[in-house]
Amino acid sequence: IVVTQPRRVAAVSLARRVAEERGCPAPGKSGSGVGYIVRGDRRADLRSCRIIFVTIGVLLRMLVNDGGDGGAGGQTQDIDGSEEDDTPPPLTIHTISHLILDETHERDVSTDFALTLLRSMLASSSSPSGRKRHVPRLVLMSATASSEMFVDYLTVAGRAPSAIDVPGRIFPVATNWLRDCEGKARRAMDGKLSSFSPGGGEGRSRSDETATGDGDAAGLSPRARERIDDGFVVALIDRIVRDDRSKDGGGAAATGSGAILVFLPGAGEIESLAGAMKKSPGGGVGVCDVVKLHSGVPSRDQERAFRPPREGRVKVVLSTNIAETSVTIPDITHVIDTCRVKESRYNPSTRIRELTTVWTSRASMTQRAGRAGRTSGGTCWRLCPEDFAMEGMLDQTAPEMVRTPLDELILQILLLFEQRRDEQRMAVGCDGTKNHPPPPGARPLKFLSMTPTPPPERSLAQACRHLLDVEAVRTVDDGESFRLTPLGFHLSKLPMDAK
Repeated sequence: IVVTQPRRVAAVSLARRVAEERGCPAPGKSGSGVGYIVRGDRRADLRSCRIIFVTIGVLLRMLVNDGGDGGAGGQTQDIDGSEEDDTPPPLTIHTISHLILDETHERDVSTDFALTLLRSMLASSSSPSGRKRHVPRLVLMSATASSEMFVDYLTVAGRAPSAIDVPGRIFPVATNWLRDCEGKARRAMDGKLSSFSPGGGEGRSRSDETATGDGDAAGLSPRARERIDDGFVVALIDRIVRDDRSKDGGGAAATGSGAILVFLPGAGEIESLAGAMKKSPGGGVGVCDVVKLHSGVPSRDQERAFRPPREGRVKVVLSTNIAETSVTIPDITHVIDTCRVKESRYNPSTRIRELTTVWTSRASMTQRAGRAGRTSGGTCWRLCPEDFAMEGMLDQTAPEMVRTPLDELILQILLLFEQRRDEQRMAVGCDGTKNHPPPPGARPLKFLSMTPTPPPERSLAQACRHLLDVEAVRTVDDGESFRLTPLGFHLSKLPMDAK
């Protein structure tokens, strides 16, 4: 069973938790039935592993390198690092019985690409060589996404997948909007007038329209231009800690330690707020232990977020949306949601990838609030007015494929074509004759039109022109088909932008 996660911290933490709950050795230890494979870290003993957590990028490599392990398998080493003679078969899509794609609502490029490849596997009962093609049992999971879109997309040959609604158990969470937050903090938040007024921070910019090529059709999240008022967030944390400690007679903040989780858009904002808290050593903030949680934090430091605080202290976790899904910090009783997130966007006119701070979606706000109700009742403090959230924010975050560069994705499509072409050229039919000659080149536009949400054609054309400029691809026949050059083949193996 292979379970995908959108982030490595989620894959690692879930593997460790499942191993602990199953009473088996830790991932990577000899005899463990649970493991994980993420970029740069592989803890999976394939002789005994039955459940493996991977990032979606690792799965995509397995799908693209259909005949190999895509860097996921290989030889297994024991604890002291010596190679074993009884090396099991490598982990490939052919050795997986069940494939679970978790958090599919995030709709990143790798997830959509993987879904497209999996759908083609479902639609095709055999490989180009005529051999029976193994397709693992596919399970998609999400706490917020509508199942209708995925059911429609994965309905193949009249066979529709089953949709199962599993009701979750969550403790009640009280929601407070900006006015309540200001009353709690006993001060007003700076910058709110321009942020929430018409034509202010929520308006679409000219570059937003240019990036998609078709104005509002892509449904991008509105930009958040105003800086976060660190002083206001510090004042809110101070009052929360003070009030909770007074209710508890001056002991720990609350039952379960009353940890506070603050959602911030990026690492820069986390460092800024941490610095502001350090400059306010007195009062409620003075008893807080600040823990930073984002992709740039080393794994050993990320584990601090899951540990209980010291005696008489209050844990305050400053996190990006990495703590929004998959990762569960059990002692959280308060969530402060700045309602912002960093999104990667692409402007095809300037060929620049932009990391933009935008207002999050209502679905994400629901997910964030739920972090406070995992083990007990909690409170969510949202730093925006309720009417703005209902009128100015999207229901769901726009898929990454409609707002990011497509260069790397096109290289992966062409690499897949080259591998399939080689298989077809070497395959021999059942009658002993060669198959029909393969097509001269791949058509990325045709392939991407089969994705759950096809990207704008203008962005696709810009990406193809850019890859031609750097000589990573070449055109064949009518100019709509492409092949990899030797440089493009090597670029497709590197997990980075073609530039």
